Amino acid sequence: MTMTDSQVPPTTSIPIESCRTDDYLDLLPMFVAEAQRALIELGAALDAGEIEEARRIAHRIKGSAATYGYVDLSARMAALEDRMRAGESIPTGAGAKLGDWSVALEKGLLELGLAPLVR
Repeated sequence: MTMTDSQVPPTTSIPIESCRTDDYLDLLPMFVAEAQRALIELGAALDAGEIEEARRIAHRIKGSAATYGYVDLSARMAALEDRMRAGESIPTGAGAKLGDWSVALEKGLLELGLAPLVR
């Protein structure tokens, strides 16, 4: 399957020419499943006030998202990581908002005609 620019999920900006699209499409469901798990872990850590653990998870998501071309998610995780590193307060209930990002990742897979991995 070959991907065109119009098929790239809206939360990505990966240049199609820079990747082997068949490999990208094969790996994308695995990335999304792992990112969804990590977002759940991040939310739990934030809600529990475990800032150092949350910072570590945000860092991991940031790197993985950048690798797969999800620059918006990567940038948001970088900003969150920076806030935690600087000791800024994180709003109560911030973890619950991460579910929207998880849904957006899965929606992007479906828009590409790819099935999410069974959780």
